[in-house]
This record gives sequence, C-alpha cells and structure tokens, in this order.
Amino acid sequence: MRKILASTIARVTGGVLLGEDREFTEVSTDTRTLKPYALFVALHGEKLDGHEFVPDAVAKGAAGVVVERPFSINVTQIVVKDTFRALQELALYNRQKEGLKVIGITGSNGKTTTKDLVKAVLRQKYNVCATEKNFNNELGVPLTLLNFDENTEVGIVEMGMRGLGEIDALCQVARPDIGIITNIGEAHLELLKSQENIARAKSELIKNLPGDGVAIINGESPYIKEIVANIPVKKYFFGHRAGDLYIKKFSQEDDGLRFITAGILEEEFFLPLFGVHNAVNALAAILTALTLGVRVPLIKKGLSEVELTGMRLEIQFIGSMKIIKDYYNASPTSMEAALKVLAGTGQKGRKIAVLGEMYELGDFETTGHRRVGEVASKLGVDFLITVGPKAREIGNGALAGGMSPQNIFHFATKEEAGSFLLNFLKPEDTVLLKASRGMKFEELFATIERGWFSNGNH
Repeated sequence: MRKILASTIARVTGGVLLGEDREFTEVSTDTRTLKPYALFVALHGEKLDGHEFVPDAVAKGAAGVVVERPFSINVTQIVVKDTFRALQELALYNRQKEGLKVIGITGSNGKTTTKDLVKAVLRQKYNVCATEKNFNNELGVPLTLLNFDENTEVGIVEMGMRGLGEIDALCQVARPDIGIITNIGEAHLELLKSQENIARAKSELIKNLPGDGVAIINGESPYIKEIVANIPVKKYFFGHRAGDLYIKKFSQEDDGLRFITAGILEEEFFLPLFGVHNAVNALAAILTALTLGVRVPLIKKGLSEVELTGMRLEIQFIGSMKIIKDYYNASPTSMEAALKVLAGTGQKGRKIAVLGEMYELGDFETTGHRRVGEVASKLGVDFLITVGPKAREIGNGALAGGMSPQNIFHFATKEEAGSFLLNFLKPEDTVLLKASRGMKFEELFATIERGWFSNGNH
C-alpha cells in the first residue's frame, strides 16, 4: 500500500481516529499472515468475527486496527460503522494514484492464466502488481488494490463472479481502465441458467470502463459481441480463427507452443505452455501490451518467460511417465481444451484421461459431462478413468462416441482410482488429471507419485 496516515484513513472511511496518527504501508485481514506494523482490519466472516482476533493482531505486531467498536489497547484505532465498507473505501483511495492504469480480467475460463500472461508481458516495461492466488472476489479485489504501492504503474485485477451485479460491484472499487473478457463458457450455469446471462454478467466489466477505456474481448464467445456492441469504448476482439488478432498458424512442441498471429499484428511467438487455448489467452496479453505501448520484442520476451499460478495445465514427469496436472478447476470447455493437449502429446505410450466431476453446471450437468466423454472418444484417447458419481456421465458420453467399454473405468472416489492407477499405469504413458477444485486431485497425483517409485518404477 502507498504510505497513508491514519488520519487520512479515518477521513476516507468516515471513521474516528483514536491514538497516534501514524503512517501505514501494509493492511491485513488475517492474523495468520499479518506483518509487523501492519494495519489490521477486523472483518465479519461467515463463521468468525475479526474483532475476536484484535488482541492477537496487536500481540503479533499490528500497529493499528480498523474496528467497529473501540478496544482497550495501546495502538492506533480507527473506529468505523462497517469494517468491510471501510476496507473497500481504503482500497479505492489507494487505487486512485495519478497515472496508474488498472486492468480488469474476467471470463468463464482462463482468468488466472491470462492474468499471468498479461503480467509477464507488461513487467517488461512497467512496475506491475497483480492479483495473487485466487483473490478475485469481493474481499480479494480490495486486498489486491491495497497491494499497490508507491511504485506500481499497472495493476492487474482478476474478477470472479457467481451472479449478475457482482462484477459491477467489483468495478466500483477497482475502476478499471482496460477490461479483458477471456471467454464465455459454462461455469455458473447453475445460478445464471444460460450462457447469455453469463455473457451479460461478464460484460459488466466493459460497461464500467471510462470513455477512453479499452475492451479486449474473445469475440468467438457466444452472445458477447451483441451485448457489448453499444458500449462506447474502444474494442479489440481476439480469437482462435477470427478477430482483430487471431491465430494464423500453431504448432505444439515438446517444451511449449509456437504460434503466428494475424490481423493487426503478424508475428511469431513462443509460449512455454501447452494447448491452442493458451495461445488464444496470449492474444489478450499481446493486445493489452500493444495498447500500453510495449514493443513487440519485449512482448515476445515476456511470453517466453511466463510462469503460471499452480495447478493449471502443468506438465510433470514421474520417471518416464508424463503427467498433465490441470485440476485447479473444470468446466466442459476447459476439459475439452485439456483433452486436446493430451491427444496432441508426442509421448509414445498410451494416452489416459483421468477425469473428475464438474460443478455448478445446473441443468447442463448431464449434457456437459457427456459432451466431455464424446470429445475424449473423438480425440482418440486410449483409456478413460472417471471419478465421482457425476463423472459417470463422462463415460456414458465416451461410449456414445464409440469408445470401447473395455477402455472405460469408473470409480466412486479418488482413493479407489488411485489404487487402480498404481497397477494400471506404465512407463511412457501420458496421463491427464483434470477435475473441479473441490475434488482435490492434487491428492490423487500425490498417491500416484508416491506409489510409482515404491513399486520399483523409474
């Protein structure tokens, strides 16, 4: 955070200052990660009240607290009516630095990967601060804004949502100058009921851009072009096959992917990632960089050096067996993208898809799972292992698509699947592990890794 006096914090939050008027550069809402001299904001959670942890925060070195009632403590206090609202107001104040550009990123899939790509290219020219982990909700966005310090020139803010109006609320705090929509998929169909409603919810980001703002949108996503057509901002559309910037040529290599763009820029780029969907994500980063004046050689350098946030299409070898780890989250669209990576691998052994359940699909649940199975069959996956009751429909889809029933296995739990895989897997196999976050497939990977070597494999 920029250096801010307690008296200024009291002013912007409508609070009352008690104690010393000192400067703060750190804000925390969690005593487990609180740094010495930080300002602790006591929030009300679903199960816990942060006010209960005020003494603990002081004991751990907090130099001040934002609270809804005064405490008998020897540190600075700012007493406000609503600590969550105060956090938002402080975040907005910290965001309002002259010359600071803020980029908002939303979409059904690829938000975090796109954030990582945008950060990689922009840091070649600017001092960049971006969303950490999955801090993309009503609490995470203010905390991201409060990470901007005196030197931050560009802020990258990932924005998640579960319903209409939520992106709009996040934008009231983040005030983005550039808005990126990665795609419109099936995530949150359970709540929003249709892809058109998902597109409308995501388009709230574009509606909140200033008149001189720039929208960077996957134009191949359903409904989105029509919905944003009358929003008076500069728009760039990107996509796999069409748009202001699109993929002219694509090749998957052992250490990443190489692609040539067409449209407003015809250049070759290398990305140490896998899957054409990541090349499409990179188009959003390229357009953002061009908008902010980053030269093409620096864009190429940034993309070639990108490091992704964990559990997103990560390749790891266990001996000579290749594991594709992609289990941060899952939807039919991201499942299909991961299956294409599996099908395109150069490994000479069997191609095995281990797929778990997808959540929040609503009425699309059965159809979505079956569609994934049909794609697995169409792409020529050798063996399909499904995990969890809902994932049984993936197997049914694969059967309907022509996969032999002898090549399909279903297990109720990942523990059962792990026991089977330890006896089934062979050297040179390529294995895709993909499921929604709640299935905790990292535990399945750990089972495979431990068991593989204990069985005498190399």
